[in-house]
Amino acid sequence: AATINVTDWTPIAIQALRGRLSLSQSRLAVVLDCAVRTVTYWESGAKYPSSKYRALLDKLSASLPFTEAGF
Repeated sequence: AATINVTDWTPIAIQALRGRLSLSQSRLAVVLDCAVRTVTYWESGAKYPSSKYRALLDKLSASLPFTEAGF
């Protein structure tokens, strides 16, 4: 199946990925090994993921079939 990597991790893109993975903010934080507050900041647009976390989000996104990625 085709996959897509999102390099511009906007708040909406992060929320969409989390929804497609059926993860709460808390669970996504565990998966990414970051604070829940960090995920909250990303999803509110207060902060944006560093290159380390963008790469991890890319990998999570790539693990979903394109039709499920929601992007």
